[in-house]
Amino acid sequence: MPELAVFILPNPRPPSPARDMATATCRESLFGQGPGTILHQVASAGVTVGEILQMDHRPYLALVWDDELLAPPGWAEGLIAVLQAVPGVAAVGPVSCLAEIPEQICSPVVSYQTRWGFLDFAAQVDQSAAGRSTPVSGLDPFLILYRRRALAALPISTPVAQIPYAISLTGWTFYLAGGVYVHRSGDHHAFVRPELAALVPNSAKIILDIGCAKGALGHYLKERQDVYVVGVEANEHLAGPAKDYLDEVWPTKLEDLTEDWTDRYDCIILGDVLEHMVDPWAALNLVRPWLRPEAPLILSLPNVGYWEIVAGLLAGQWEYLPLGIMDVTHLRFFTAATITTILNDCGFRIERLTRQQVPLSLAGERFIDTLAQTGQELDPMSLCSPSLTVVAKRRE
Repeated sequence: MPELAVFILPNPRPPSPARDMATATCRESLFGQGPGTILHQVASAGVTVGEILQMDHRPYLALVWDDELLAPPGWAEGLIAVLQAVPGVAAVGPVSCLAEIPEQICSPVVSYQTRWGFLDFAAQVDQSAAGRSTPVSGLDPFLILYRRRALAALPISTPVAQIPYAISLTGWTFYLAGGVYVHRSGDHHAFVRPELAALVPNSAKIILDIGCAKGALGHYLKERQDVYVVGVEANEHLAGPAKDYLDEVWPTKLEDLTEDWTDRYDCIILGDVLEHMVDPWAALNLVRPWLRPEAPLILSLPNVGYWEIVAGLLAGQWEYLPLGIMDVTHLRFFTAATITTILNDCGFRIERLTRQQVPLSLAGERFIDTLAQTGQELDPMSLCSPSLTVVAKRRE
């Protein structure tokens, strides 16, 4: 494969040793492209085209703005093949589950929660669309592979963030490699979570959203109905934006709250929060008296009993990732049975427990079939469910 330089550009995300461990896995997937590949960590987002060209003289340069993406083996070879086949192409990009350019979106037909699950799906995309490349008007900058000559034609003072726009003015073209699929975690802190919003009563007048992130769910609820939304968010980088959407935001850990909120709330939401807590039992005992009689507690949780996680354990694998069941910041792990026990022990009764059912890959179907043949007692619903949602009420 021709020589390639990969430039990892700075991410504004706050530093975290745990997160760094997970992104190292992602960085490894970008780097493992053979002896002709070198990885550069760029210190400043204000770097210019001239500085990039001075840092490395290889003929192909990949600029990566998303350091939490996963790339399959051969990603660079697939992108470079497009540049070699079409001389007038300045840059080429992959498809992904998340992208600002609609043509780049490739929605997974199965739910993968591990790196090897991702690799299995990426291989399927490669087999179905190998060699398929199409011209596009632009590319999402999360990962773009450039021809060096195209960058050299730009003014050396061009900021790296403006390269796609600058190239569009030069007559060079962009292409999309349909057979190269990379995974992106995206900014999950800005997700609305419609599956949780659907569980919030339309009659609720005051809601507590614990772990509100940037306030997207509360903002959606305030647009849907006349409701006062209070958010609790320990991450100050997220609590700031949430203040633009919610009525109150408490930038603190739940366990540090000392307010007397007895019988205050018509609904309390803990959306993918308990798994990040050292003591989820204490958290549930704390919020229980804050609910008014018959007011719902709404939970969502990853299910560690999902088949990919079980299969990984049987193979001796437990690899953390930036997002999903194996999110590196998860401290506690749950199944439907364990969260049922915990809620019961903390004085709640479950009104509804839903296991998210997703289409299984062929590997998943084979794994479950093989387990079933062993005679071992199984929970097939758990093996097919990557996440759980729960509606509970306090016992009076």
